[in-house]
Amino acid sequence: MSINLVKTPRKSSSLLIFSSDPSQNQDYQLLFLKRKGSMSFANVLAFPGGVFEAEDQALYTSIPNEQKPLIAPPEQEIYTVYRITALRETYEETGLFFINPKVFTNQSEIQKIIENLKEKNMVSFEKLVEKFGLPLKQLVPLMRFITIQQALKRYDTMFYAVFLNNNDIMPLNIGDFIVNNSENSLFSIKNLQINLQESDLYRWLTPKECYEEFLANKISLAPPQILQLGHLNGMDSLKTVEKFYKEELKNEGFMEKPQFFPFLAEIKKKGKNENYFVFPGDDEYEYEKIGNREECEELKKEIIEKNRKVKGYEKKKEYVRALISMGKEGMRIQGIRFEMGFVTPLDGLKNLKVFNEKAKL
Repeated sequence: MSINLVKTPRKSSSLLIFSSDPSQNQDYQLLFLKRKGSMSFANVLAFPGGVFEAEDQALYTSIPNEQKPLIAPPEQEIYTVYRITALRETYEETGLFFINPKVFTNQSEIQKIIENLKEKNMVSFEKLVEKFGLPLKQLVPLMRFITIQQALKRYDTMFYAVFLNNNDIMPLNIGDFIVNNSENSLFSIKNLQINLQESDLYRWLTPKECYEEFLANKISLAPPQILQLGHLNGMDSLKTVEKFYKEELKNEGFMEKPQFFPFLAEIKKKGKNENYFVFPGDDEYEYEKIGNREECEELKKEIIEKNRKVKGYEKKKEYVRALISMGKEGMRIQGIRFEMGFVTPLDGLKNLKVFNEKAKL
């Protein structure tokens, strides 16, 4: 049976890296990569991440069970594998590899292991996993976002977070580390050696800094970043962010485990060149239409089942809409307002560049 590669979303995963920075108005920053103009989502400021590979499943099988998080519906085993995808892609794009500091406590011994691997030119992700394992339990699931059905390229992306403000996880800056060079610290994330084949540059920004540049039309953001940063924009403390995602993000009334809900937008037409997004929870969202139109059978079944629960929920103030126009220059935000568990109210965004990914309407 042939698979429609356009309509079947590619499984992918992305990682939000939260780093403490008390000098900022918000006491934390996020790592962003500016995508190259030749890549999908060209010139967009995005989080590290990429598509699932078969090697991720193989690595999952080889990892001891004590390193794996407990699996409970709807987080099936595959979502644990996607944690590996997020960590692998982050390493390939930034040179950052994460370990459990409660297992590996001696920094001198850690550095000796890395020096030995560097000297033998054996610092592949697989070899590092063999030496250090993976801190899969420390990754916090945030949300699942699926590209619109009209897009020429589609992705089913899980977003995870790591919080560097505690002793649960430690980054090793392997990309920037040079053996016998005191200026390059293995344990500092100040300077990164990113993969220049995929990204032009990296930046550490607070959510508010990112939005200020977005509002000034200086940077491009894709819808998943807009949704997540919209919520983080209202949180000034990293402790507040961590508590919310680890403890408070539970059932949203109409969403069972919102972190894994298939967040899929529907495009509504408004005039010849103007359109807008609606999401589950919006009165205009046509659940049957979205489900019946889906050509990926596996996803179609899930969407119909979960959207049925959303439709039956007695709506209160849930409302998510992003007005956009689609033309030769790509997608542009015209107005945006969010009032759900994922995001906070935002009004009045006018003619803001999002990304230049063409879609067929």
